[in-house]
Amino acid sequence: MIGGMSVIHAGIPLLKATEGSLCLSTASASAIFGTANLAVYSATKDAVKGLTEALSVEFAAFGVRAMDILPGIVGHRDAGARSQGAAPHEGLLRALPAEAVADLVWEAYEGDKLHWYIPGSSRHTTFVSHRGPKKLGTTASQGTSSDRL
Repeated sequence: MIGGMSVIHAGIPLLKATEGSLCLSTASASAIFGTANLAVYSATKDAVKGLTEALSVEFAAFGVRAMDILPGIVGHRDAGARSQGAAPHEGLLRALPAEAVADLVWEAYEGDKLHWYIPGSSRHTTFVSHRGPKKLGTTASQGTSSDRL
């Protein structure tokens, strides 16, 4: 959180001087629901989400946009079994390819939403908004398929 704030602070003059600039932060799906054994991570990602909301208002006066992306588990070809092994292959809690995050960054630059969720379907956002953090967080920590929620 401190590092992200420092980078944003250092970049403010460049953001103000660049037409069409975007301050894009990476939060996490953990900002939506707490995850067992990742309490500090979940809390800091929620703080990133809140910071983005405040910056979107503050930066608007300078023509600068602020948005965030909130991916779930992101897998990559070098990741070991620990980071991807417990994740289901389908559903809300599946490991996402890094390319999906990169694609969403481009989509966000051209869009006007404040928060960009991955997966970004309306089914996902409806699902998340209607689940309590305990149920969703417990399911996430168990690596359970979203079909069972």
